[in-house]
Amino acid sequence: MEALLFLACNHGAGDSVSLESLGIGARGYESEFLALMAEAVEFGEIKEAAYRDLLWRLHPVEAVEPMLARAMDPSLDRQARKQMVDGIAFCEARAAADAMFVLWHAGPADTREDARWWFQNRSENFWREFSPEVSAGDFGAATRRWTSGVIAQGLHSLDLDVSAGQRLWLVVTDGGDGYGCDWADWLDPSFLLEDGGVVPVRGWDSADQGWGMTRLDKNAGGGALRVGDEVFERGIGTHANGRILVAVPSGARRFQARVGPDHGGTQQGCGSTIEFQVWVEDADAEVAIDPRRLTLMDASAAWAEREQAARGLASDPEGGLFLLTKAEQGELPERLIAAATEAIYSNSDLGVRALATAHFPRPGMEALPTAAEILALDASAERGREVFRSEVARCSACHTHTGLGLDIGPDLTAIRSKYGRAEILDAILNPSAAIAFGYDTYLVQTTDDEYISGFLLAEGEDLILKDTQGERYVIPAEEVARKKKQELSVMPEGLAMGMGAQDLADLVAFLSRDPGREPLFGDAVHLFNGQDFTGWTFHLNGRAGRDDVWSVADGVLRCKGRPAGYLRTEADHLNYELTLEWRFDPNKGAGNSGVLCRMTGRDKVWPRSMEAQLQSGSAGDIWNIDRYPMVTEPKRTNGRHTRGLLGSSEKPLGQWNRYTLLVDRGYLRLEVNGALKNEAFWCEEVPGKICLQSEGAYIEFRNIVLRPILN
Repeated sequence: MEALLFLACNHGAGDSVSLESLGIGARGYESEFLALMAEAVEFGEIKEAAYRDLLWRLHPVEAVEPMLARAMDPSLDRQARKQMVDGIAFCEARAAADAMFVLWHAGPADTREDARWWFQNRSENFWREFSPEVSAGDFGAATRRWTSGVIAQGLHSLDLDVSAGQRLWLVVTDGGDGYGCDWADWLDPSFLLEDGGVVPVRGWDSADQGWGMTRLDKNAGGGALRVGDEVFERGIGTHANGRILVAVPSGARRFQARVGPDHGGTQQGCGSTIEFQVWVEDADAEVAIDPRRLTLMDASAAWAEREQAARGLASDPEGGLFLLTKAEQGELPERLIAAATEAIYSNSDLGVRALATAHFPRPGMEALPTAAEILALDASAERGREVFRSEVARCSACHTHTGLGLDIGPDLTAIRSKYGRAEILDAILNPSAAIAFGYDTYLVQTTDDEYISGFLLAEGEDLILKDTQGERYVIPAEEVARKKKQELSVMPEGLAMGMGAQDLADLVAFLSRDPGREPLFGDAVHLFNGQDFTGWTFHLNGRAGRDDVWSVADGVLRCKGRPAGYLRTEADHLNYELTLEWRFDPNKGAGNSGVLCRMTGRDKVWPRSMEAQLQSGSAGDIWNIDRYPMVTEPKRTNGRHTRGLLGSSEKPLGQWNRYTLLVDRGYLRLEVNGALKNEAFWCEEVPGKICLQSEGAYIEFRNIVLRPILN
């Protein structure tokens, strides 16, 4: 690093050879190197133009803020500012997408078209998850009236006022862990008419989806509609990211449905989290006002009607913001606050729930033990990891950690490097005490009486906000009737999230655990002694015995491949590095096999586990067996199968290959003959057996060695 700094400080801008060397030399250390470069610029040790070149060349996420500042700087010429726009375009992070959106709408006039082109281009590839096809700009005058929030399982009901609507969009978006398994069902969707009649939704004007087809009475793959263990006859099956346009029939008063992740995705175990939304375009979008607002504020209306309106408004995101505004202005009677309280703490928008604590007393919440008592509990980082992604805490709905979640709020992967356990717990319990820079929340009321809450991305001719769902809004300054900075964080306090003392202790243990620590290996253990089956047992289809399939000779474990089954360890193993060698017999031909890790449950073909594929030509692929929880690269994942990187790194048939499997906490890494082939994250952390498959082909194994991870 010191040598790179010396080179940077002794070469001027425009020296392409030195800059190329600096770029290559900083690989893997881009963030640290740029921090040194920023100091060097401040003290005059490196020219500003050379620093801009390095920002453009290295572009880690930490470079987004300084590149945005320079792209907005009127003192720089267009070429220098455009270089920064281009640099942001090559950063694969939500912060880069947000910055480009700001440059498109609020940047210098002579680079806005460049920013627009980059934003739309990157939204088709590596910013796709940050700029989903279903965004506010896709629906004209429609507004989002309902959202389920990010969900992973179960049924959720919606009952929405559409009395002024003429069209609605049924929208499904990814919940933050890739959309490879995001099958989604709209069940028994129907319109309730003013005369009491019911009109089922039996068609649509248009539909698009991320995989498969949008189908009537079937799921995206053509099978039965099924959520959990319940099968449904009527509904619409689709797949994130998707949208369905439906016309609102004349005389319709309400839209009702149940929604949930379809079994076709959840049973694959590859991270099925989704969010359902309903967007409605009113017949007269310019002047339409939610009638519940009128009823709520009508002092002459019956209290029962006003209380019903309060409960209804409290249940949807924009209605909740309307209530918060009226409560803040002192225009909401205590009786209506009491009526809305329970519903507002079930609002699908976490930001609404968090901001509500200023005016709505939390019902039914028991006092937590003291912080010291919580920290003294016997905590489990493994359990805390599940709390992080649970529907109770919903941390992953706003925060990322080691690649999982939505990076709307700060990334929590390295929070342990900034805070101790006590400080992390305090940040969870009292998030408003120290709101991170850039995450102040503003509540905006427009001249059309719309209510939007979010983080301020830019302010000038237009006000640009990003809400807690990741949606971006561009509001002309002249249409802002009221804008107020909120004193509370949009992160709900621990009590508001419904977590108990043990959940909090486990979550703190998880966030305090070092995700980047180097494994400390114990002594190598030879799982196969080269002589017999000591330490191993088996399971095979049919009545075949072990010796009908498996044999040992000359230090080699031999498998005939039929019938299907496996040889497995008698002992469980949790965190380890496993190495083994395998080969197929060229006289018998190539074939299939695999190594199963963390196998749990009863013996069967095939048991719950993570399979490191050994099919000839595909060694290094991952197969998820029996819904094993894990997250893999969505671009290479189809259902339960995740393809390996690049082409095959296997040796010619008959030669020995070497497999290296790292199974460490929630991480799985596969290497074939020294080449990285695949990774999985957020794998379930449970001890389990190691299995060698008998899967149709003759195969040999040797040198099966495990190094346990001790830390």
